Amino acid sequence: MIGAYYDVETYPNFLSLLFLDITTPQHLIDAYVDADIKKDLVRKKEILGQINYKLFIVYTKKGTNQVTINNILEFYSFIKSIKILIGFNSVKFDNLIVDHLLIHEEQYSNPINDWQINLNIYSLVESIIANNNSNYKYIDTELNAFQEPFRSMDLYTGLLESVDRKSLKQIGIILKWYRIEDLPIKAGSLISEDQITPISDYNFNDVLLTRLLHIKHLDEINLKLDVGNEYNLDLLSANRSKIAEKLLTKFYSEATGMRPYQFRDKRTFRNHAKFGDIINPKVTFTTPVFKELHDRLMKTTYLIDFNDSGNNSKFGETVIFKNKGYTLGVGGLHSVDYPYLYTADPDKLILRDADVTSYYPNLVLNEGVCPAHIAPVAFSSIVNMIVHKRTEAKHLAKKYKDIDKLLYKKNITAADALKIVANSGLFGFFGSADKWLYDIKCTYQTTLNGQLYLLMLIEQLEESGIEVISANTDGIVSRFKPNLESTYNQICANWQNMTNLSLEYTNYYKYVRTSVNDYIAIKPSFLQTGNRDDIKLKGDFISTPTIKKGFNAPIVAKALELYYVDGVPVEQTIENHRDIYDFCIGVKTGESFVKSLLSLKDNALCIEDLSKNLRYYVSTNGKTLIKSSDTLTSNMLKNYLVTPFNDYYPVEDFNSYKLNYRYYIRRANDIMLKVQGIYDKPRTSRRVSNRSSKGSKFTGRLFDEI
Repeated sequence: MIGAYYDVETYPNFLSLLFLDITTPQHLIDAYVDADIKKDLVRKKEILGQINYKLFIVYTKKGTNQVTINNILEFYSFIKSIKILIGFNSVKFDNLIVDHLLIHEEQYSNPINDWQINLNIYSLVESIIANNNSNYKYIDTELNAFQEPFRSMDLYTGLLESVDRKSLKQIGIILKWYRIEDLPIKAGSLISEDQITPISDYNFNDVLLTRLLHIKHLDEINLKLDVGNEYNLDLLSANRSKIAEKLLTKFYSEATGMRPYQFRDKRTFRNHAKFGDIINPKVTFTTPVFKELHDRLMKTTYLIDFNDSGNNSKFGETVIFKNKGYTLGVGGLHSVDYPYLYTADPDKLILRDADVTSYYPNLVLNEGVCPAHIAPVAFSSIVNMIVHKRTEAKHLAKKYKDIDKLLYKKNITAADALKIVANSGLFGFFGSADKWLYDIKCTYQTTLNGQLYLLMLIEQLEESGIEVISANTDGIVSRFKPNLESTYNQICANWQNMTNLSLEYTNYYKYVRTSVNDYIAIKPSFLQTGNRDDIKLKGDFISTPTIKKGFNAPIVAKALELYYVDGVPVEQTIENHRDIYDFCIGVKTGESFVKSLLSLKDNALCIEDLSKNLRYYVSTNGKTLIKSSDTLTSNMLKNYLVTPFNDYYPVEDFNSYKLNYRYYIRRANDIMLKVQGIYDKPRTSRRVSNRSSKGSKFTGRLFDEI
């Protein structure tokens, strides 16, 4: 075994490390899962015997210092052959356990000292936990000095941005994993010998889920490998923002001759920003509404209020023009979009989306944006490379695709790398106090001018009789009659010449939305080709969940897509769909809350506590789902019953699941009614508060449909 997926479990008197060969054949995994679903313990054990995995355990008998299980010597022999370890949240936890064991190999290899292993490991675990989210490796002198003999890939830090991070169990729900299991024995407990098997089984399940996460994201991982090899960087555990940071650091170091340590701690802190100093003189308006906005911004001195994390407070403005609201903010321009369905007709009405190419990088380049502590010539050359070399690399990749594989790969890797820098770094780093590009003036210089430029375009189009129906960060959607197309084209061309920005156009034949970030946009080409790539789905309408989002009955979005794209009634889609996972909802409650199922049996109230991570579907024969704390109890799905589904189970007749189709159809209909502009979704939970005592009281209609 040269590479392994792995996971570590620790208790005060128990340590387990489980490693699964990365080359394990899929048919063996499928056979194991099938046996586990069927609760066939004999078959499950048989398949485990065929799978190449290693389990290392150190167990101290409960209430004693006697170590009764210890194969740590086998671990030391095994780990020296490993070239790469793939884990989940492993950089800050599992790796440190392995590193500690390797550091103390001589000590722990002596049987006389085996009683110290669990004692020392759990002491390390407590220090890691006490250090919260920071990497304890950099605090512990011994761990920090240790050079790991293997490469490490952490899927938690490598695939998820900080704002998107979630537990492995929540990811399991999104990936439709058959078994969602929380830690079977409470953390910190003393383990008895009969509890070793369920913990090891849980350990193996986590490793299988880590494997699935890795396989599902091989394209992203291979991209990181290619970019890392091209630029000589270790990116295995880096998410896109971290990749952007590493690339920018490398580019700036090469452009200036400075070593990273000479500039990565530099920042420019300001307590105010004068908008009049940073708004480009090219920004001009003709209508009173926008002229007043421009005059007000030019006189604005924005005070920057830092909170404990070092982030600045957010600027915001709202303006009403032609009965449409527009909000300006640090994150970009957004229109206030009401639900609606727009349909184009080549002879009567055109729907056109105009997006600014490489919006933020081009603004940074054109406006001469540069942090005060950064060398302007070097930084300008980097931004210029991001904008122009990426375009050149894309062109060359296309040229060599079928001619020279090496040149194709080199250029497509460069294009992808610069795209990551453009989209995941640069502008965003101006406003992040933990980044070496931090200078809040640069944030406002970029975003204010960009938004004002877009408002200029909106003003010119609207004043010419062309309706702008949406604006979102880097583009606008308009609708107009064909006789105004030449006017539209001329306005856009003039705007591009004035701003030195380029627009890319996409026509739609149908545009359905519930808000600015929730829509279906369908290109006319779909009518000829039927290619689903010609459909753009956002927010409410995304039918294939990703690990960046939650999991909330994707059957609803699937039904809406088929209705608006193909004309299939939502009832038909929902009632004929046969993937039970698509009806499921994933939820996780905080430490202060407990989820429970309520039911009545023989006129007695039955309360069944549930796991922190819960997957369920809405059924006709389930129970009432509540969430409670010391002071608050809420019905999580008023008027509906649920069936927990953390463990998948097959049925011969799909109707045996007793799905409440009415619930899913109602949710789809709610969105359709929103689009028609005649429905406002009511509140779906009822909260009962009892602040006068520590315990909660159940009142009102909390037990609806028990």
